[in-house]
Amino acid sequence: MTSMGPERFIDVDGIRTRYFDQGEGERIVFFHGGNFGSAGGASTARIWELNFTALAPFMNTIAVDRLGQGYTDNPKTDDDYTMHAVVQHAAGFLRALGKGPYHLVGHSRGGYVAARLALEYPDLAKTSTIVSSGTLSPGIVRNHMQLAHPPKPLLTRESQRWVYERYSYNHTIVTEDWLDETVAAASTPKNAEAVRKMAHEGLEKKLFAPELAR
Repeated sequence: MTSMGPERFIDVDGIRTRYFDQGEGERIVFFHGGNFGSAGGASTARIWELNFTALAPFMNTIAVDRLGQGYTDNPKTDDDYTMHAVVQHAAGFLRALGKGPYHLVGHSRGGYVAARLALEYPDLAKTSTIVSSGTLSPGIVRNHMQLAHPPKPLLTRESQRWVYERYSYNHTIVTEDWLDETVAAASTPKNAEAVRKMAHEGLEKKLFAPELAR
């Protein structure tokens, strides 16, 4: 049990998907950033904990681990290591919940998900809010400069703390509970598999990045 309530799981087209769901009223769904197989961090739905707990007394507040991240299953095939597959999984999740339309909120690469859902599935989107998304910003993203020299080894507690603090306007939001979660997620066999496929087998450069650019 967390301050976001018990973790829940739902089957989305054969993908075991973790999410949190509390409160009543207007439905708001949070999508975290990052992507599967990232060597820099292991984002999960719990990055939204401070927002989630503040809104749950007033709304039906939902946060989900995106495809291949946190404790949601990895893509079924190598061909699904794309943002397109992430968006389709997110749409399947929303339909499986059966509570639409939703207020969609996405941070960073999750902002891309919120935007694509609103474009492709307007029946699911009551509103779409994009928070600090370099993926959708014009021009060249600066991640490669801002995050150029993280402490090694990667995905350790201190390395992830360094990354998330540089992503954050206010360092105090990077809580110890958040770091506990990201370190645990980073150490799972499924995360190691995703890192291997993206970084070592080359899916990030061969498939993921070109598809996202298109």
